[in-house]
Amino acid sequence: MHLVMIFLALGLAYSVRWLSSTKVKHNQGFFYFLFPPLVLMMTALAIFSMGPKGEMLGLQAGWLSYLSASGYLLVMFFLLIKLGYQAWRQKQNISSYPQSLLSEHSIHLINTDFPYCAQIGFWRSQLVVSQGLLKLLNPEELEAVFAHEQAHQMYFDNFWFFWLGWLRSCTSWLPQTETLWQELLLFRELRADQWAATKVNNLVLAEALLKVVQKVNSYVQPNLTFAAGLSDGNYSRLEQRIEALLNQSSPDPGLNWYLVGIIASLMPVVTILLHK
Repeated sequence: MHLVMIFLALGLAYSVRWLSSTKVKHNQGFFYFLFPPLVLMMTALAIFSMGPKGEMLGLQAGWLSYLSASGYLLVMFFLLIKLGYQAWRQKQNISSYPQSLLSEHSIHLINTDFPYCAQIGFWRSQLVVSQGLLKLLNPEELEAVFAHEQAHQMYFDNFWFFWLGWLRSCTSWLPQTETLWQELLLFRELRADQWAATKVNNLVLAEALLKVVQKVNSYVQPNLTFAAGLSDGNYSRLEQRIEALLNQSSPDPGLNWYLVGIIASLMPVVTILLHK
């Protein structure tokens, strides 16, 4: 029976991802992204907790399903440790950059001409700015950029996207994983832009983004994986953000689809009650 659970979970995960190939709203992307890895993880946890012995609905449990679930959980744990170590190393590297105060903002300065600004870290993120961005933007545009970064800090984007990135790495073999990941990154940036536009002139922020767009294709982006920032090197995403700012449009939160995905993924846990 446990093998049936595994195949059902895999079938659900693939079906949901195939459905996501149609055009979806940004907020719905959370469901399509979250549900497959979570339902697989919950299924593995349920099978692991029930063990290789006993029966469910008249069908015997077995070692094959138990070892498969255990192996998947071990892989997930290994990937979590790996990402955690990479995040820690990156935070250590950032701490070695010179720190200064700019317009009452504490920043770490990177000596590169690439126009870059991002929050780096896990929970208490730090603001990292490149020399290239300081040369490119005027003081008013820099304030708009800092407002954008403040939004990332307020929403704890680094913390939440660390876990989302972990789920992404655990199910990179599922269809549409990278496409949905890019949708979530766009949603994150649009939300930060929307918040920043309530603090500064949206046209100033759009102008800053436009200047960055004109520069990013000429440089190699710094390798800062665990970051939430203004200039991520994705030309298409920057263009969409500029258009949203000029049209004063914002991502509609609508239904909390991430909660729908989390709640729906708990279904396998109920099967523990059927195990004898």
